[in-house]
Amino acid sequence: MNSNWVFGAAIVLVAIVVAVGGVALMRRTFSQERLQRHNEIAGPIHATIGVIYAVILAFVVIAVWDQLNDAYASVVYESGELIAMNHDLQALPVGEGRKVHAALEEYARAVIDREWPALEEDRYIVRTTPEYRELWSVIRRVEAEDRQGRVWLETMIDRLNSIDEWRSQRLLLVESSVPAPLWILLICGGLVTILFAALFGAEHGPTQMIMVSALAALIAFTLFLITAIDHPFSGAVRVEPEAFRHALEQIEETTLQEFPEGEELPQERGDRDPRDSKRSEPE
Repeated sequence: MNSNWVFGAAIVLVAIVVAVGGVALMRRTFSQERLQRHNEIAGPIHATIGVIYAVILAFVVIAVWDQLNDAYASVVYESGELIAMNHDLQALPVGEGRKVHAALEEYARAVIDREWPALEEDRYIVRTTPEYRELWSVIRRVEAEDRQGRVWLETMIDRLNSIDEWRSQRLLLVESSVPAPLWILLICGGLVTILFAALFGAEHGPTQMIMVSALAALIAFTLFLITAIDHPFSGAVRVEPEAFRHALEQIEETTLQEFPEGEELPQERGDRDPRDSKRSEPE
């Protein structure tokens, strides 16, 4: 079992123990009659506290969930642009296409092998800068021979700019997390909500313990869910590099071996004016 889920189960268990202990402590400290006399006052106050805490809890859950979705989207779109650039290689001259193909493969491999382990440790370490710069360098050296080539080159540059945007977002999301003051509010608010429920003077003690324990378990599991999602690359619910592995497989399958070195692409042969071959023939 993943250690994160063991930690989550431990949090829920501790919350249940605190709830049962709180109910037992209140019933031992105060008599049942005394607790019942304050039910009318404690009820509205507990309801207000519960609503405020529920709103805060829901806000944080939605925020970290959106953050997880943003991380997933950045990985999917970045790897998708790599695949799209790989498909565009056939529009380039064969020699330059091979260089771009090699640069794409090196970048995807560097993300998986070197950069992703740092992401899983919540460390903002950019380890693909050389491969990324080489990719840009190779694209800048591509020379478009005609209007169609210029269009394809502009398209690839646009894709590379998109890769830059999604790459930056992916790396920045490593450092985004719920701030410490908000964690203090969530934990203290949960304790107040649970202990306030223990102040009610129910006639049957075990029934009250079950109800308060259920409330405590729900709050504790929600807090654990926040911790699991708060770190999109290292938490219990995380983004895996499967999209980049898929992109690398697609790139590796495009070997460009069907065009030997020095041979022209079919569209280049088709675009040549037939009269050029006649001119080159000896008279």
